[in-house]
Amino acid sequence: MKISKGIKKHTKFVYFAISLLFIFIIFANLWILFKRLTDKNHLESEMKEINDALCTSGPQSTDTSAEPKHPNNDYFNYIKTPCESVDIKNLKSINSDTVGFVSISGTNINYPVVQTMDNEFYLRHSFKKTVNRSGWLFMDYRNNSESFGRNTIIYGHNNHDKTMFAGLKELLGEDWVKNPGNGTIRFVNLSGTTNWKIISVYTVPAESYYIRTDFISDEDFKTWLKEISQRSIYSFGREISCGDKIMTFSTCYKDEGNVRLVVHAKKI
Repeated sequence: MKISKGIKKHTKFVYFAISLLFIFIIFANLWILFKRLTDKNHLESEMKEINDALCTSGPQSTDTSAEPKHPNNDYFNYIKTPCESVDIKNLKSINSDTVGFVSISGTNINYPVVQTMDNEFYLRHSFKKTVNRSGWLFMDYRNNSESFGRNTIIYGHNNHDKTMFAGLKELLGEDWVKNPGNGTIRFVNLSGTTNWKIISVYTVPAESYYIRTDFISDEDFKTWLKEISQRSIYSFGREISCGDKIMTFSTCYKDEGNVRLVVHAKKI
């Protein structure tokens, strides 16, 4: 009889524990949903400020009946600003970490680029430095955003809402590669606009090789150039030499946290 009562008490405890677990899971999911909605609202507000800053240097329309050149679209419409209209000083007034603005033809990648003292902060912070899991595009802290080095690296998340570096997936498509209008990257900094041409696109398990910034010799750099070129899933037919400067774009590939989608371009 005592054994039966003990079993009943144990069963009640198990049911109680399972109920608490389900309640916890429900509240945890609700909290995650709340955070995502909050992040989205914050980003929409920030994009308006960025658009306003970008517009100040561009031509102003006197036709009030026409749609404004930079409407207050939500975040998922991206920034519709030509590089010619970008004013880095205005963007730096919003975030002093701003070092440039990058635009990749044939994609929706058209964003300010920031840089800080590490490669961690902007993984979980937005352009206005608020906590946000969408992150922002940021340059490797080892790089010089004005003179560039042999390998300048820009990182960004491959977000499910198609923001940040999600557009890099376009480069894996054969139709994208065959389009002669694609393959050009423009980077605007305080010194002006530089143009880059894509030389390699591939996926690779997470590693440090493709994000090297220092090379012990020209031969070492040539070996590195040969390796990243041979990795490409497409042949872009562009010659590279140890005199070239490379810009590398890195993001996660799909939901596989240990695989990277990598794009290399050379300065022209």
